Amino acid sequence: MRCLARLSSKALLVLCALLALLSLLLWSRCSHHSQTPARPPERPEEEEEEEASPRDAPGIPGSAGKAAALRYEEIDCVINEEQTVKGRREGSEVFLPFSWVEKYFQVYGRITGSDGNERFEFSHSYSKVYAQRAPYRPDGVFMSFEGYNVELRDRVKCISGAEGVPVSTQWGPQGYFYPIQIAQYGLSHYSKNLTEKAPHVEVYETAGDGIGSVGNSGNEGGNGRWTVPKGCTLATVWDKSRLTAVKHFSCPENSEGVSLELNNGRDFIISFDLKLQGNGSVSVLLETTERGRPLALGEGFKSLEPGWYSAMAQGQAMSTLVRAYRLTGEPAFLSAALRATAPFKLPAERRGVKAVFMERHDWYEEYPTTPSSFVLNGFMYALIGLYDLKEMAGEERGREARLLYERGMESLKAMLPLFDTGSGSVYDLRHFTLGTAPNLARWDYHTTHINQLQLLASVDDAPVFREFVKRWKSYLRGGRAKHN
Repeated sequence: MRCLARLSSKALLVLCALLALLSLLLWSRCSHHSQTPARPPERPEEEEEEEASPRDAPGIPGSAGKAAALRYEEIDCVINEEQTVKGRREGSEVFLPFSWVEKYFQVYGRITGSDGNERFEFSHSYSKVYAQRAPYRPDGVFMSFEGYNVELRDRVKCISGAEGVPVSTQWGPQGYFYPIQIAQYGLSHYSKNLTEKAPHVEVYETAGDGIGSVGNSGNEGGNGRWTVPKGCTLATVWDKSRLTAVKHFSCPENSEGVSLELNNGRDFIISFDLKLQGNGSVSVLLETTERGRPLALGEGFKSLEPGWYSAMAQGQAMSTLVRAYRLTGEPAFLSAALRATAPFKLPAERRGVKAVFMERHDWYEEYPTTPSSFVLNGFMYALIGLYDLKEMAGEERGREARLLYERGMESLKAMLPLFDTGSGSVYDLRHFTLGTAPNLARWDYHTTHINQLQLLASVDDAPVFREFVKRWKSYLRGGRAKHN
């Protein structure tokens, strides 16, 4: 027991010594910290960047990270040091309003939606190229004209009831017959007859089987909807001379008159019998949203005197007459088409359509201007007409058309590069003949050029046509020629 007590005293002494040493160390450490700044020593910025990688850095309360911290803010965008546009900035990205982009770059876009989801559709051009379905034939569909509705064009006044062709307001409001519109009207309906179902008859009014009155906005047999203004009457009566029921209407002179709404945007021929007793009139109103802009030759060209010929009109007339001859066998149609080649042999100053580029290449002018304008689409329409005629007329009678066609095709193959801008095509060559800025082709004319070249490539295997079709198609999607 004495030994244990002695050991315990020694152990107690050692323990006290250790406690004293520990207290001294702790006091020394606390003293050191009281003299040190409360914040850690600053480090160079580079060290902070190396250490605080996004993966290792602790998250900051209330923050979803760097991506969520980005916010849109308004920013001034100075354009060519000429104007300022309000844009939006998101980090290093800057966004310009599409209303400005659309006008500046002449591009197109719209917001569309389906199944409750919206998206923005952007396109470099607004016009469409139609695939050449099969090798072209003079008795087949003319290009993509089965989709044309010439009678709906803004510059068509009406379809003449007596002649059955369009009355145009292209060059003046008075209304007149315009050969190109007439030919295209025929070509479109010929093509529709080959591609669409058999024609049908839509009955809008049968006069009904009963005799009696029709009230306001009434309808009695047929698909039309009658509107009878106040003061007017509309009744179904028996016509003894025709042995059938007819509509009888009476209206004061100062009224709008009784009207029948057809609500049909597909059919364009209306047929009805009418008998007027006293003063009366009939008006047909066609609602359309189609708009166009007037065509102008531009400054620098001399005015065309009345009676001028157009190679495009001659060519499309040939294409129409050839199809009429093929369909009916009537020799007068082919004879008229053969006579249409006469202006191709005469220069503009002699009331012809022939021009010569650089004293070497024959060209058939859509507008026989002075100086020559060399319009591309009109020239190719003329070539298609000459092709139709030479194929249908045969070796002997079609000899002249064949020679004109071959000379024209040689010129087209040689001169096509002159119409290429590297990002589109030009409408004509006035920049050569007048020394002015190029007359760039709108996208609808550019696609017309492509569609025409596709047609010609189907009857002539020259590589130049395929090359230009491929390159000019790429321009529709923003393609450009290489720079130096």
